[in-house]
Amino acid sequence: MRNVEALRTGIVTGGKYLLFVLFFFIDVFPLIWILMSSLKTDREFAANVMSLPQTPSFRNYADAWRSSKIGTYFFNSVYVTAISGTVIVGLSLMISHVLARYRFRLRKFVYFFFLLGMLIPVHTTLVPLFIMFRSLGALNRWFTLLIPYVGFGLPLAVFILESFIRTSVPLELEEAATLDGCGHFRALWRVVAPMCKPAIAAVCIMTFLFVWNDFAFPLIFISREGLKTLQLGLMNYVGPYATDYTQMMAALMIATLPIMLAYFIFRKQLIKGMVAGALKG
Repeated sequence: MRNVEALRTGIVTGGKYLLFVLFFFIDVFPLIWILMSSLKTDREFAANVMSLPQTPSFRNYADAWRSSKIGTYFFNSVYVTAISGTVIVGLSLMISHVLARYRFRLRKFVYFFFLLGMLIPVHTTLVPLFIMFRSLGALNRWFTLLIPYVGFGLPLAVFILESFIRTSVPLELEEAATLDGCGHFRALWRVVAPMCKPAIAAVCIMTFLFVWNDFAFPLIFISREGLKTLQLGLMNYVGPYATDYTQMMAALMIATLPIMLAYFIFRKQLIKGMVAGALKG
């Protein structure tokens, strides 16, 4: 029996290591390869795409940031992501508080209306939105991308925050704040919002991932060079006759680093915010 148990344990352990190796080659190795390629010269990359850089250099990053306008595209993405995230968090927190604390006739209808927004495939709305924006003269404006991002980001944010407020924020704290003289709006931002930090962090990260990585909306709605986002700007490296691979790898690392940093910094809050409502619901 001991030999059978030891054999079973060895198989399970070997399976875990095998899954780890597969995960490494599928998810981690491409990032390492992009980093190595971004530090090569064009000649080194053309000679062997899998070799280590002989003389690592950050020149590709400097060239991509300045001459290829990656800096402009980067700040455009930061602007769109920051404004969209701020609006989504503010609106969803107020809507979620009303849905979680108040009982009114159309409450279920409003709640399921937001849930319905989670079921709509985002990219099926590209053509109708393009026609509507063109008729309103809203293409190539500073607010063009904010409208669809906020509209499609609200349903999931409301779903997470409403569940968190209803199950994880004690109603007695709000009642005590009201007795101390706080109005409903002030109690929301002074009492409820600080207790919703895990859920707010989850909403911020998911909004960041959605907006930062999106390519379809900028491609359809933005053609002005000064308003292009980072994902759209990466297309400039792919030409009909040649592709600058080393600078493109550097630009890809610039686009990837903020996502990796955000996840590693807020991963605990993300997990806590996603499961808190499920554990208490």
